[in-house]
Amino acid sequence: MSTDQLTIAISGDTTSEVVEVRSVTIHPQYNLETLANNIAVVVFSISGSDSSENQVSLTSTAWDERYLFRRTLSDLTAPKWNTPLTGIIDDESKDLCTVASPIYAANTDDFICSKATAAPNDISTCKLPYGMGYGLKSKKAAPIAVYSHTVVFGDGLCSDAKQVSYYTMLSNFLAWANDVANTQAKKLSLSVSEAASDSNSGDKEYQMKAPTNPVPVVKIYGGDLYKQLPTDIEASDLNTDEVDGGSTDESETTGDSISEKGNGDDCTE
Repeated sequence: MSTDQLTIAISGDTTSEVVEVRSVTIHPQYNLETLANNIAVVVFSISGSDSSENQVSLTSTAWDERYLFRRTLSDLTAPKWNTPLTGIIDDESKDLCTVASPIYAANTDDFICSKATAAPNDISTCKLPYGMGYGLKSKKAAPIAVYSHTVVFGDGLCSDAKQVSYYTMLSNFLAWANDVANTQAKKLSLSVSEAASDSNSGDKEYQMKAPTNPVPVVKIYGGDLYKQLPTDIEASDLNTDEVDGGSTDESETTGDSISEKGNGDDCTE
């Protein structure tokens, strides 16, 4: 699988396809220093089909449960998937989330924050953030957020230091994503509901508020987390490649810089 390809599960984990990435469009107001608008649209081609449909949650308060979700590949050639990892989203760490990240403090409705982590596979001892957030209602699930970044109060991702991770909510960026999809894919790839009272999904110019008071005593991680792990752990994970996060390659930065990550289906945020 090359760098301009990714693997998706067409119908659950049993049917997969390697697809060609057609374009990656970073949000025009994405800020590398503050992490504002840390989201991108990925457009890719699915063979044998002219369209694909994927529901995205707009009303975040209406869901019965919210879950974090991570998938990894066990075989890049077949391709085959490891068992999905899930964790329940809660609000227990909200105070810590606000202290750790100025962009979250200025835009609490634009992020999900969680202390939850999971080992990427059976042979890794380093636990990492999840790739996606999902909302569950009447046994139906829909994506609500994509991984943005992690703040660590200590030495690194694999340490025992306190850390929290942030996931960018999709709902407020759907109109912009739809506009990009129409331009890049030459077709309507996303439909936006007008009944989403708790989001700005109809505003394609939507952007996050600028944060204040940076936190220089923490380390911030994002992008391709596997490339930022210690060498011995990274080597053990070479046969696994996260799909839901759709990672980009950025180095670790200290205090005020981070990479972006996108996510999606036929046209994805």
